[in-house]
Amino acid sequence: MTPEPGARTRMPRTNTCLNCGLEFGAVGTPDGSAARPLKEGDITVCMNCAAVMMLDSDLNVRGMTDSEIEDLLCDRAAMTELARMVRAVHFMRHEQN
Repeated sequence: MTPEPGARTRMPRTNTCLNCGLEFGAVGTPDGSAARPLKEGDITVCMNCAAVMMLDSDLNVRGMTDSEIEDLLCDRAAMTELARMVRAVHFMRHEQN
């Protein structure tokens, strides 16, 4: 079954943001495209505080290692997309207040 555009991918269990404690059980795509299956190493951004986290082998969120951060910083396209996602969370929060 192909997910609908903008669909969320359910996580195997509820996760908690490492920064603000928000509990979440699904992730979505930043551009509204069809969600794909989650995999280890995927990056997620908290929709409450914009904390950047990575999924581990059990699809739980964890902090990124220094090496992973360095690799991400060297990937211009990934950093542009990540900045766009973080900015969107901040704009969304601003509109709610």
